[in-house]
Amino acid sequence: MNKPVILFVSYLLFIIPLFIIINFFLGVVTFEKLQGVVIFFPLVLSFIGFWLALSIYKRKESGFAKGAIVRNIAMFLFPIVYMIMGTVFLGV
Repeated sequence: MNKPVILFVSYLLFIIPLFIIINFFLGVVTFEKLQGVVIFFPLVLSFIGFWLALSIYKRKESGFAKGAIVRNIAMFLFPIVYMIMGTVFLGV
């Protein structure tokens, strides 16, 4: 595949869960049947996006690839931090 296309897909795999998380907090569109998507969707997609960005970065060091790596790591860690903070502040 072409490097810019893979990098675009990596950023897209960051943006889609970001929109779902923003929708969850703002309540623009209610997804009552898909409540767990906010927690588990970013874990899967961000890992794939991280892997794609890392493969591009290994081929040719690029600032865009590095940015995609950082963003996908942050998106991967968000649900984990969200669950820990919810447990710490709200209890079980």
